[in-house]
Amino acid sequence: MADLFTVPGSSLDTDESVPARLLILGLGNPMMADDGIGHEVVSRLERSELPKGVRLLAVDGDVLGLVDFWRGEPAVWLVDAVGCGRPAGLSLIHI
Repeated sequence: MADLFTVPGSSLDTDESVPARLLILGLGNPMMADDGIGHEVVSRLERSELPKGVRLLAVDGDVLGLVDFWRGEPAVWLVDAVGCGRPAGLSLIHI
């Protein structure tokens, strides 16, 4: 599972003593009856052994406030379900 959390150029993929930080945000809104995939992924990861420096957060509500959660974070992964016309699976978007 550690390979899944590799952040190129960071200490998550090296033996450095100071780990890089990775914030994983699981998106969803139970009040809107969405698929809940972001919250489910965070819930399952909370029960896993994660590399040092990985932080998890399930986020409800307005996605316009996401920047407040990730301000200052060196790496952020957003977990959500979207319709993109491609087969289901992992999509990486670099910003």
